[in-house]
Amino acid sequence: MGGALTEERTTVTYGWATWLCALLITLVLGAILNVLAGLLGMSVYKPLTGLFGVIPGIIFVAAGAALKPRWPNFGGGMFVGGCMIALLGGVCGVVLSSN
Repeated sequence: MGGALTEERTTVTYGWATWLCALLITLVLGAILNVLAGLLGMSVYKPLTGLFGVIPGIIFVAAGAALKPRWPNFGGGMFVGGCMIALLGGVCGVVLSSN
């Protein structure tokens, strides 16, 4: 066994405060970027406004996935926030383009 009983067990704690901060930062910045993306989509080509609304969320999802190996708490919060922003931005973009 090679001293398996004498090795100390390490526990990894999850930082919920960091995760929540990343989520809130992503939601606030994503909301601002979704408004700008919706306005851009309305001015460029109205039927593609839903696609323009998804773009900020995709950017945050990619950033969260890239940050996850180094900062797992912050990257995880940004990933979840990016998913929420992509969903809400796409829905709001489709609603904007239907009028």
